[in-house]
Amino acid sequence: GITSGQTPTNPGQDPAETDQAAAKAFEEEKIAAIERATPVGGAAWKQAVRDAAAAFEGLTGSQKELVSDSSRNILTDAQAILAAVEKIETIGTVTNTSECGQRIKDARDAYDKLTGGQKAKVPESATKALTDAENTYKALTEGAGGNQNNDLTEEQKKQVQTIAKELGNPEDTAAKIQAVVHSFSVYQPSKV
Repeated sequence: GITSGQTPTNPGQDPAETDQAAAKAFEEEKIAAIERATPVGGAAWKQAVRDAAAAFEGLTGSQKELVSDSSRNILTDAQAILAAVEKIETIGTVTNTSECGQRIKDARDAYDKLTGGQKAKVPESATKALTDAENTYKALTEGAGGNQNNDLTEEQKKQVQTIAKELGNPEDTAAKIQAVVHSFSVYQPSKV
């Protein structure tokens, strides 16, 4: 039978040693996997973060207490960065809909909640995708037409007039089209 100090899973081993071994294994395997996986935001990194979060949840309370603060911070930072990157990825194609506007707002909120150190680890492609989505959405919803036409270069004004004439659209609609086309010519989206 099991004597005092033994556990069913590790006969003969002190429970404190078992807890210490579990915490150490978590740090050496799961936290190290987050740090090894590159690039941040890539598929392997995302999986390493998810695996580490699940493994941490699987630890007992006493095992969690034995995980170092630095390992906890690595996991916490990675989970926050993952949440922001995934919110940015859910934006998808920018359209003039309230649903798209909400996805962009949710992504911005998730990004803005990050600490400075966490923001520094977000891939540049993700932050660019977010700001480009915001700019495109603004162009779609506000347009560059009407009173805002004064902000356009002469070339852009000619483009608006050409679009309006060719498509038979009012100039304010043509200005919105021109603004969107301009945002795509400035930014060639890449997969986040």
